[in-house]
Amino acid sequence: MSSNISANGRAALKAVANDSAAEKLLRCKKIIVPLESNPPNETSDRIVEDLRHILRTVQKATDASSEEVASAGDLLLRVKALGVRREKFRANKTEDEPVVVSEANNLSVHRPPADNYVPRVLTEQDWADLADRCK
Repeated sequence: MSSNISANGRAALKAVANDSAAEKLLRCKKIIVPLESNPPNETSDRIVEDLRHILRTVQKATDASSEEVASAGDLLLRVKALGVRREKFRANKTEDEPVVVSEANNLSVHRPPADNYVPRVLTEQDWADLADRCK
């Protein structure tokens, strides 16, 4: 059911892109309410991204009143809560672990810890090997 909410919500957000700030806020509220009742793993990242985009346009609009800007900020906080799954994913990906440049293929460059980092200087032989691989 949530995919239907997400698909219909994305279409509604595209339709309201050129409307007034009040209309954008109303449409976003109508989309956020059913999404909040869904489990977090059933909420599409795309609808969350679209909601953020529309609400940020309301915040940046010059013709929006201060109440509309404040309401957009409150809705952005509610949308941020919908994206909990994405936040957990980012937290798992950003764990600090030492990563080393692979000497075998030298195609993946990773950032080693700064205290013992020595940049590798490529020699003519390295460039020749690379040119042979790319043929």
